Amino acid sequence: MAPFKLFFSLIFFFFLQPSRSDDERCQTGCGPVPIRSPFQIITILPENRCGYPGLTVQCKNETQKILTFPFSGEFRVKSIDYLSQLVLISDPSDCTAERLLQGFNYSHTPFQPLPSRNFKFFNCTPDSPIFRTGATPISCLSGESYSVVALPTDISYVSNMSGCMERATFLYPSREPDASSDSLGDFITLTWKEPDCQLCESMGGICQFTNNVGLDVGCFKPLYPGFPESAKYAALFVVASGVNIFGLIIYVRRKIKHHGEVPNADMSNPDTPQRTVVAKGLDMPTIEMYPTTLLDESLQLPKSTDNVCPMCLLEYQAKETLRTIPSCLHYFHANCIDEWLQRNATCPLCRS
Repeated sequence: MAPFKLFFSLIFFFFLQPSRSDDERCQTGCGPVPIRSPFQIITILPENRCGYPGLTVQCKNETQKILTFPFSGEFRVKSIDYLSQLVLISDPSDCTAERLLQGFNYSHTPFQPLPSRNFKFFNCTPDSPIFRTGATPISCLSGESYSVVALPTDISYVSNMSGCMERATFLYPSREPDASSDSLGDFITLTWKEPDCQLCESMGGICQFTNNVGLDVGCFKPLYPGFPESAKYAALFVVASGVNIFGLIIYVRRKIKHHGEVPNADMSNPDTPQRTVVAKGLDMPTIEMYPTTLLDESLQLPKSTDNVCPMCLLEYQAKETLRTIPSCLHYFHANCIDEWLQRNATCPLCRS
């Protein structure tokens, strides 16, 4: 199935509509972080419609990209992950922890925080035993006679808090669940839900407005100067030919295998018992003994990098059931691997 999925993905990309924007109308350069749809640089004329409302970035000193929050002021853009729809921001003065201490408010913006963790700020003397546990001072908030640390509230540290005084409690949105105090002065991770361009980005496209009015977006292919239309169709022809040849090989192999397993009715002796083809797979009671996992909304997978079922090549979604093969710990959609195990007793990946 993988070559066919690749084939249709390539068809999807080749026949995307050409991008509606170009470099003259939609500026992208402002330092090392590229700014493109659904974001736009705020100096661009509104009628060019280069980005989604609220996803506007100001370019300062031709190097710094600034996001402005109505109730929290300006933050520097460190990076934008267009596929995962994540943006990392930090304080332009390199003291994001101080901005958190002041109270970070993202209201009236398209952004939302990732799942947050409760932290507490403490003022501690330099000889406090808390520093023997690995706590790291936040340099931009500390002074000569005291150090400021931020510690998660879900960790017990009461016995080491002599010489410390609590200042405030706050929620810290971070991509890492084990964020520690030394990361608080670095960045805040936010996401956006509208427009949802993850499928388009995964296919190599770019989300842009479909019309000159309204907020409806479509998936467009980026402009590649010097890539002629004839080259596009030549590449498509090569891919289609390769898939057809591959499909023919699979078909012939299956026919040969089937012919070798089923006795020829014309050649067999009617007095000789017919050979029975015995299934080599597992029965359902045995398969159902293999451990299963029901995914919740957080999609906590056994391996965070293995987020695609190797059999159907679809990403795992919330409320789906996964089944794990105990001998090798590979996991799949339960309905995919159940069908396989009824015909084969080994893992489709490692054959163990």
